[in-house]
Amino acid sequence: MKTFKLKKAVFSLFILFSLSFVFAQTEINQFVIPKRIFVGDTAELNFMFRSNVDFFKDEADIDEKTLDLTKFPYSTDTDSFTIKKAIIKRNGPMYTVVLTFVPWKPGLLDFGQIDLLGAIYGTKPTVPFNIDPSPVEIASILPKGEDTVLRSVVPPLLAPGTIYVIYGCIVLIILLIVLGIMLFAKRHQIALNYKKHRTLRNYARNARKALKQIRKLEKNQEKLQDDSFCFAIQQIFRVYLTERFGINFLPLATSQLIQAVSQATGDFFSDTKLEQLEILHSIFIRSDYIRFAHQGTLHKGERGELISKSNTVIQVLESSEGENHA
Repeated sequence: MKTFKLKKAVFSLFILFSLSFVFAQTEINQFVIPKRIFVGDTAELNFMFRSNVDFFKDEADIDEKTLDLTKFPYSTDTDSFTIKKAIIKRNGPMYTVVLTFVPWKPGLLDFGQIDLLGAIYGTKPTVPFNIDPSPVEIASILPKGEDTVLRSVVPPLLAPGTIYVIYGCIVLIILLIVLGIMLFAKRHQIALNYKKHRTLRNYARNARKALKQIRKLEKNQEKLQDDSFCFAIQQIFRVYLTERFGINFLPLATSQLIQAVSQATGDFFSDTKLEQLEILHSIFIRSDYIRFAHQGTLHKGERGELISKSNTVIQVLESSEGENHA
C-alpha cells in the first residue's frame, strides 16, 4: 500500500514538472509607453515572452485577442490604478500582453500575477499560466524640488505660417466690421433702393402680362364681335392701370381716366407719355362708341390699329423717360 502511494506521488510530481516545462516563459522583456508616466496619464505596459503554449489554437487568421478583465485575480479599478483594456498579440512564437492603464498614485505600481488562460478563455484552468510584470515607476505631476518656481510668460508656439493666417483673420474681421458700419449707415438708402427695385420689377411683370393679353386678343379677334373686342381692350387697360398706378380704374368712366393718372403721377409725366395718355383716352372713347352705339362698327383694319396703339402706349408708359415711378 505504501509503495502504491509513493508511485502516485512520483507520478504527480512528474506531471507537474512536465506542465511547468510546457508553460515555461523564456526571453521575457518588458517596456512601457511613454517611458516616463505621470499620475493621470494613459499608458501602456508591454510584456513580451516566448512560450510553447499556443494561445491562438485553431485561429490562424487571428493575431490579437482581448483579455477578460473580470477574470483577473484582482480588481482592475482601484484607488491606485485603473486597467482600461488588456490584449494579447502574437508574432510567430513570441507573445505580447499589452495593458492600457491609468495610474492614480505616484510610486511603484505592481500589477501582480495574471493568469492568461483564465483571462483568455474565461474559465479557471487546472494549471494556470501566470505572467508577472515588473513594477512600474509612476512619477508625480510635480516632483518634489522640481519646477517649484514659476517660469516667465512666453509667447505661444505657432506652426510656420500660422501667424499670417492670424493676421489675415484679423484683417478680415476688421473689413467685416467696417462693411457692417457702412451698411448700417446707409440702411435707409438701401431700403429705398430695394423698394424701388421691387416696384420696377412689379411694373415690368404687369406690363408683360398686359402685352401678352393684347397678343392673345389679336390672335382670337376673329371670334369676337366689335363690341366684345372693344370691351376686352378696355378691360386689359383697366387692370394694367390699376396695378401700375395703385388706383382702381375698373369702375372709372372714360372721362375720369386722364385725371386719375395725373393724380397718381403728380403731373410728372413727360410730354411723350402725356401724348400716349391722350392716345389711350382716344382708344377708350372709340371703344365706348362701338360698345354703346347700336349701329357703330369698327372700320376695316381698325382692330389692328387699336392693337398697335395699345402696344405702343404700354411700352412708352414703361420707359424711363421723364418717369418718377409714382
